[in-house]
Amino acid sequence: DDYVDKKTMAEYLDVSSRSIDRYVANGMPYRKKMVNAFKPGWCIHYFVGYHESQPYNLKMRDGLTLTLFGYAIAGHDFRSLKVKANQIAEVMEYTDLQIGQSLGILKQSNLVKG
Repeated sequence: DDYVDKKTMAEYLDVSSRSIDRYVANGMPYRKKMVNAFKPGWCIHYFVGYHESQPYNLKMRDGLTLTLFGYAIAGHDFRSLKVKANQIAEVMEYTDLQIGQSLGILKQSNLVKG
């Protein structure tokens, strides 16, 4: 199990716990009602996506889209993003429609290979 608590996640991102709360409110993936709620890989890619996506004017800036954007700019292809989206969806309870919309926006914006 590779989840960490809020304090540890804040240290990884070099931000305050209050910042983590703000990112969660804006859609950063986490497991609800769990002490060790944060998966570092997802959160780091969300953090990158949140900050790097601004110039792209994405039609949607929800947590899933921003997290997948973070993976896309790290070089992940469409198939890999789809796997990540489904893993995140299990925890965050995203629907197939939401996954499709997020992947579609990234593909339309030419931000995804494959």
